[in-house]
Amino acid sequence: MRVLIIGAGVGGLCLAQGLRAADLDVAVHERAAAPTEQLASYGIHLDADGCRALHECLPSATWARLDATAAPARDTLRFHDQHLRPLATRDREPAGPPDPVTRRRAVSRDALREVLLDGLTGAGDATGGGGVVRWAKAYTGYERIAGGRLRAYFADGSHTDGDLLIGADGSNSRVRRQYLPELPRLDLGVANIAGRCPLTPEIADQLPAALVDGSVNNVVPPGPGWMFVSTWGAPEGGRAPTWSGRTSPPGTATPRTSNTWPGRACVNWCWTASAAGLPHCAPWSPPAAPPRSRR
Repeated sequence: MRVLIIGAGVGGLCLAQGLRAADLDVAVHERAAAPTEQLASYGIHLDADGCRALHECLPSATWARLDATAAPARDTLRFHDQHLRPLATRDREPAGPPDPVTRRRAVSRDALREVLLDGLTGAGDATGGGGVVRWAKAYTGYERIAGGRLRAYFADGSHTDGDLLIGADGSNSRVRRQYLPELPRLDLGVANIAGRCPLTPEIADQLPAALVDGSVNNVVPPGPGWMFVSTWGAPEGGRAPTWSGRTSPPGTATPRTSNTWPGRACVNWCWTASAAGLPHCAPWSPPAAPPRSRR
């Protein structure tokens, strides 16, 4: 069986790793031209189920790299009112030593994506040519062909055939749009504003202890809106989650130059509200990255 996956995000790559482990023929098609094209995005927590699934799907060396890249995270969820008074707490911290596989971890999404690309790109080719992942392949549609197979088409005029087509191309999935046209994506009018800043001793001293212990905190005001706040530590010698760039372990190149904080903890926050309820402000874009030196 040949499996075609559209989208080289976290879900598509994890699926590809699992299918390869089961000795299935798999190809991932991604519209980005190279692994470093996509801007860094927000980080995520890996709970016990997520860690268990990754451990089962990934080769042992790739799992070890993920374990070294991720930072420990508390399995504690808190709710506060707008004055940070506690409303509820769910604490699932283990009483004894945490399980080495299922212990909760925090990892930046682009760092996780880098790990999931292990073994899926072509050797010695920065764009992954010849590997499981095919870059610069913007999917446009599919058709059914003889023998019960499928043919996927791409914007560059190419196509490829397979037995199973999987859409892992996000909430605006073109695969879903063609396969289930009666299932439209609805705009709920909700907007998110998110960011991070390095957790310096000065900032830590000004924040309540509950906000800097690695737990997940939700600030719920009486009116519309909601705020998420958490802090992530950085694994020793590794990377810290970033807002507008990516950091790399010491001694390696940083593919993108931006505001990065290697080896430092971060405060992560996200404000969610209806788009109409957000303050109106002038258009804003992040500052341009400084030019890279040429040697």
